[in-house]
Amino acid sequence: MANLVAQRGFVDDPGQPLEFDAAFRAMVEQVPLWFGTLLTALLSRWLVRDGTEVRAVHFLLVWVAAILLLQFFLWIAADHYFLQFLPPFCLLNGLLLGRGLLTNVAGQRARAGLLAVVGALTLFGVSKNQLVNTAYVLRDRILHGRAWAADTPRRIAADLKPLLRPGDAIYEVGFLPIIYHLTDAEIPTRFAFTGLPHARYAGRDGCPWVPQAVEMRRVLDTRPRFIVIEQGLFYAKLDPKVRAILDECLARDYRLRWRYDMHWIHRLYPFERFVLNAAAGAEVHELIEPTDQPVASASAP
Repeated sequence: MANLVAQRGFVDDPGQPLEFDAAFRAMVEQVPLWFGTLLTALLSRWLVRDGTEVRAVHFLLVWVAAILLLQFFLWIAADHYFLQFLPPFCLLNGLLLGRGLLTNVAGQRARAGLLAVVGALTLFGVSKNQLVNTAYVLRDRILHGRAWAADTPRRIAADLKPLLRPGDAIYEVGFLPIIYHLTDAEIPTRFAFTGLPHARYAGRDGCPWVPQAVEMRRVLDTRPRFIVIEQGLFYAKLDPKVRAILDECLARDYRLRWRYDMHWIHRLYPFERFVLNAAAGAEVHELIEPTDQPVASASAP
């Protein structure tokens, strides 16, 4: 029921075609489970033992079919939408492994070894991108001595936290909201995920009745002491009018305090087209206090 009801808050723009390339990539990540589910469906008459198990298999196959149908409504085919397949997939593949394989393997050691192989393959399938990413990052941190490699939010927090005074606010624009947690600073926006409500879709860090320009002006009117801008897709794709409000305020009332370069792995995240935002570049802008203003020349013209 949760799988079905949850869609009501995240149905994207109706009438758009399914992103078949993104859907294919997500399915490739789950290929063994799709293959095992198909085998279970074909071999179920020999795997089940009674009518109760027949009904259970039919229910799980209907569950899979329902989620598959829902992907056409969730047309962007985000990889996390495909996590919904995992509960019925795991149960169906468990039936295939248990009845089709383990019952025919004699000896506890052989069974334990077989399950260990399945577990290792599962771990690799779920975590291979993270494991390879970690290997690259650890090489930079340990062998090359770059302690903050691929962790821009922690670098920013380490620089900002000693400067923060009680009541200081940080406004983060982009996909690095963990900075709020790392610094314990005040958050000047209700839409902490990106710093703004979503421009089009309800339920994605925002509401359609709060325009981005309105929220941007409201936040900037509170004059947060620091503004952190992730140099990524969100800032680059902002509505030009909304971005102009931010850029004009930065030019008038703020100074660039730090710039953090993007770590190379942000573009080379292994095996995937998706990236880890922690490795992105960023800029930190500081509010110009009255005492920071340059002193005008006292010489006569």
